[in-house]
Amino acid sequence: MVEPSAEAQAQLLVLRQRFLERSKAELAQLVVLLPDQAVLVTRLQLAEAHAGLHKLAGSGGIFGCAELSARARALELRAQSWLEASAAVSDPEWRTWREELSALPRLLGA
Repeated sequence: MVEPSAEAQAQLLVLRQRFLERSKAELAQLVVLLPDQAVLVTRLQLAEAHAGLHKLAGSGGIFGCAELSARARALELRAQSWLEASAAVSDPEWRTWREELSALPRLLGA
């Protein structure tokens, strides 16, 4: 395998830093926009959370954040199952999911 040049490594570090900063902001916004109670969450909010987590799971792996990627993927799959079931989410299950979502920024160095 060919090692990237110093210039390429520097560019990758810049891209990774941008990813970390953007992800922190997006996660913070997502947590703020989602209601505390399951009964208040809309299908649109859940779909937006699912899409954001899908993107984060993929990008996290690319930028060397394996744990972030795995946790985002687990949350994404849970959101997907709720969307596919079209059933109400229980409050305890929703609170646990939101707590796990709120913990993701710590994996970004927040």
